[in-house]
Amino acid sequence: MDLNSSIEKHFEKIKNDFKDTKVKGSDIINITQFKQLNLFIIKNIYDEWLINYEKNKIDYFNYNSAEVVTATRNVMNILSNNILISLDSFKKLFRSSAISVVDFANDPKNFIKKEILKKDLYDIDEINKKSKYFKYYKELFDLIKAGYNNNDLSLSAHKIIKKIDDVTIEKNQNFINEICEFFDCTAEEITKSKNSNSYFYSYFSLPQKEVDNLINEASSKSSFENAANHLLNRLNQDIKDLKTDKQIKDLLYKLKIKMDLSSSQ
Repeated sequence: MDLNSSIEKHFEKIKNDFKDTKVKGSDIINITQFKQLNLFIIKNIYDEWLINYEKNKIDYFNYNSAEVVTATRNVMNILSNNILISLDSFKKLFRSSAISVVDFANDPKNFIKKEILKKDLYDIDEINKKSKYFKYYKELFDLIKAGYNNNDLSLSAHKIIKKIDDVTIEKNQNFINEICEFFDCTAEEITKSKNSNSYFYSYFSLPQKEVDNLINEASSKSSFENAANHLLNRLNQDIKDLKTDKQIKDLLYKLKIKMDLSSSQ
């Protein structure tokens, strides 16, 4: 069975289990037998809330004050205990979370780097909270935590990503096997779904690893305009001089599609 059909099949089972009721937060942690998928569903709920919160900030308030930060955390804690999702909304959430699991298995380092780039700074508690959404590759979070010194209140996302870049990890075959068993598909079908940035490498005077980071950074920007400017400022000079170059249009178009898909998940 192909991956898309299997995702649909699993959702239909959930739909039959819940019928006309809504999905509660207490349901999600055991909604399938695949723990990593369940954790990503919860993670994606939080991510969507955070994106919405950031988008609705206005210039009249100090969102970084200790009082506001504490109040925001309290609101999120209250909301997390009051999750209630219609089946129509849950279908989109389930699908995006399933795809995230496959992306994570295909390229764990890049996936976690994208996660880290969702914020500029992290204290150790925030890293611990983020790691709770990951059953696999906990060693990457242990590596991140080991990078904090006693005097560090926080580390920048760029410093954290540099530490991740400096290590080599192997694909977790147990993880791949679990995906294949759950979705009733082959390892080849999982690998086929992998997205690659190789099409863009020649546009930049940077090593491939840094191009991947640059595209991840652009994808984490709050708008397509900010993302496009972030990329255009780092282009090869000879490419930059070609203002209407079709390849650049293709690059920006692919970035826009990627951001539109992320915001709709």
